Amino acid sequence: MDMTEHINHTQEITDKDLSADDLYHNLLMDYAAGRLAEAQNMIIAAHICMSGNARQKLRQYESLGGYMLENECAPVSMCASALDNTLSLLDQVRHEAEHKSQNNIFPGNITVPTPITECLETNRVNAKWRMLFPGLETFKVKLNCPRHNVRFIKAAPKVKTPHHTHGGVEITLVLDGAYEDEYGQYKRGDLVISDENQRHTPQSCARRGCVCLIVSDTPVRFTGLWRILNYFIKI
Repeated sequence: MDMTEHINHTQEITDKDLSADDLYHNLLMDYAAGRLAEAQNMIIAAHICMSGNARQKLRQYESLGGYMLENECAPVSMCASALDNTLSLLDQVRHEAEHKSQNNIFPGNITVPTPITECLETNRVNAKWRMLFPGLETFKVKLNCPRHNVRFIKAAPKVKTPHHTHGGVEITLVLDGAYEDEYGQYKRGDLVISDENQRHTPQSCARRGCVCLIVSDTPVRFTGLWRILNYFIKI
């Protein structure tokens, strides 16, 4: 599945008039340039771990950035420790690595990308899963980016989330299992970007349910008969 097929029409860090493909590529370019906030950086890094297509595109953008630095930018002086600082970071670059989650944060034997586990460990996150309603649990993560809400969602098989929309941009990465909504079907490794123009009713797959990482600007807004949930549930 091409990740860009399921990316919709707005995103905080880009022009709202850009196409879906442009929005996805802008995320990867901003990641390559180091311009993303911690929450967005974590979810994009995790997606890159899980998607060969994303890794290929990232290499292209990194090559383009290197070319521009070499041919389009005037030389500047560097501090004496610049090389040592750069070399010390090389061991931290592991785009393709995945390992099993620690501390029983995630269910079963599922594996999650290294950027997620490292971020959870760095921020000393202790998972406190909270039931939103039967079959659907979540826990929130506090990172150093107050403008973004970060949470994990764990859905049992065939659980349907009430109809809702979004006040801003929501980026979802499927870590395990799958889910579907009115716009398509999404499996492990897929990145889905939703916005205020979308109204949907996601449902987890019948066999495995799903586990997702979500980064959003604002909480979801339940609609129709479900609006009363907005007073009690903030996700």
